[in-house]
Amino acid sequence: MSIDPAGGPLGVDAQVTILGEQFYARGVQSLSSNGGISVDEGFTATVGGVPLRQVVRVSENELRAVLPAGLAAGAHDLVVTNPDGLSGTLAHAWLASDLAPSNLVATAAAPSQVSTGQSFTVAIQVQNTGGAAALNVSPSLPAVSGTGVATLSAGTPPPQDIPGGESRTFTWSALATQAGTVTVAAGAAGVDEVSQRTVSASPGAAQVLIEQRSALDAVAAAPSPAIVSVGQSIAFTLVVTNTGTATAQAVSFPSPQTGPGLQLLSAPAPQDVPGAMTSRTFTWTFFAAQAGQAAPAVAYGSGTDENDGLPVPVPAASWPAATVQ
Repeated sequence: MSIDPAGGPLGVDAQVTILGEQFYARGVQSLSSNGGISVDEGFTATVGGVPLRQVVRVSENELRAVLPAGLAAGAHDLVVTNPDGLSGTLAHAWLASDLAPSNLVATAAAPSQVSTGQSFTVAIQVQNTGGAAALNVSPSLPAVSGTGVATLSAGTPPPQDIPGGESRTFTWSALATQAGTVTVAAGAAGVDEVSQRTVSASPGAAQVLIEQRSALDAVAAAPSPAIVSVGQSIAFTLVVTNTGTATAQAVSFPSPQTGPGLQLLSAPAPQDVPGAMTSRTFTWTFFAAQAGQAAPAVAYGSGTDENDGLPVPVPAASWPAATVQ
């Protein structure tokens, strides 16, 4: 025999279902002048000695009734009596609680933007705003939708108990594979420790912008001017273009290597290069110290992707030689 729910708050009436076996009705023959046989379905039930109201036999396996408010806090026995006076008892069947029922709220969290190829974490925080604990709370598998593509790790984090007024977090790792916007949503479900009924949280959602990872290209401009005299200055410029959509931050180059004909006067400061084919110029100025053909050699430069924080290389580019007269 069992009762559903298995418990509830002290101060309210509760609709309960009693499940068992052999809840048989009794046939009663009338001795009056009209005669006939009637059916006696007069089942009664008590919880903690308090009679249940409106006890109705639904079938030979089910009774329904109303449990009045006002029981003392704690576990109480259930006693069911059939029309023949036979009774059955289920010890500690009902838990009267002075706590509010558990109530779950799910909130999703993820980075606001990432780059393609970047791993990131999706988290579902589940808060129990009720008083009774929610037991064995498990999140649903997150649903991913949108114009971008992100792949989540397989499996579901292990269940957790969430006491009243507290929260727990469940996480998955994800990989951004295609640029666009994705929405990740997940809910959660557990069991109220008092009623032993399922308690659920509606899905919480988080949106992630997946940007095409920054990628840099460099083109060398012609020296300016192309012909100088000893004692004059000459500028060498690189035009750096970002072919991705994520910004390449703090793009910089080492000092160019030169021969005795050129002496470095100034070098460009690091610059951010926004995405979507945006370009920035990097200019070095030299003093023409000796006649002849001269061209600095620039090593590979680099920046940092704004989202994943990893290096973004800049390929080397060579300038045509300048003439120093």
